[in-house]
Amino acid sequence: MQDLKGRIALITGGASGIGLAMAHRFAREGMRLVLADVEGGALEKASAEILSGGTEVLSVLADVGDPDQMDQLAARVREEFGPIQIACLNAGVSGGGGPIETLTTEDWAWGIHVNLWGVIHGLRVFLSDMKARDAGHIVITSSIAGLTCFPSAGPYHATKHAVAGIAETLYHELAEAGSKVGVSCLCPGLVSTNFPTGDRNRPASLLNPTDPNVTEEQIATLRKAVGDVFARGATPEHVADCVFEAIAAGRFWIYTDSIHEKLIRDRHRAIEAGKNPPQGAGALDGY
Repeated sequence: MQDLKGRIALITGGASGIGLAMAHRFAREGMRLVLADVEGGALEKASAEILSGGTEVLSVLADVGDPDQMDQLAARVREEFGPIQIACLNAGVSGGGGPIETLTTEDWAWGIHVNLWGVIHGLRVFLSDMKARDAGHIVITSSIAGLTCFPSAGPYHATKHAVAGIAETLYHELAEAGSKVGVSCLCPGLVSTNFPTGDRNRPASLLNPTDPNVTEEQIATLRKAVGDVFARGATPEHVADCVFEAIAAGRFWIYTDSIHEKLIRDRHRAIEAGKNPPQGAGALDGY
């Protein structure tokens, strides 16, 4: 990888978790940063953190699933910063959870809006310029859930499988074109972030009606249990290091731990053999 000092890294979902850790990692390389996020308070705090270390930051409040807001993001980057070297299309939410027949249209729409359209719009507004300059690297955040399947996470699996497919398609297109633009697909396992509380940013128009049979205490108990599991995951800083190393090596797949290797291998072997999907393993096993 060429010297990144003074170059620009753009990160969607950059105000917290993996996105913020990547921002700090790129800042250590002397890069200038563009942070885009839908959560205003967190974005302001993240920008202040980065600025206090002497790194130049452009922070943009943006809903990645909104095409107009993504057009405006790209315009601001071009006008105020210039061409980007690294684009991390990282913003993501869990979508609705539970058996598929219990999920609402709003559950599916929320996951698709952020996880899938966020990547599509990011590529739409930034890829052409990178290809025209024949330089740069794109990181698309999928998940181990984009390579495996387990119950009660239909929208998340659907969107993360989709963006993994988009990333791999882009890899082949860039190779066919002889482009020097690189692409990586980030597939983290559990990471210790505030991801389980992503409902805090769910638009009012996509909220589900309140279920009178579910109490606030039950909801709080469930959130704590999920949060406790995620707290045992990898640190965001470890994920950011994995990302930077993959960019430097020009590596497509980025894994953050080895705990899911057997699950992925068994699934692929079943596909090759035309067998039914293997049972009894889920994404949370082993944590």
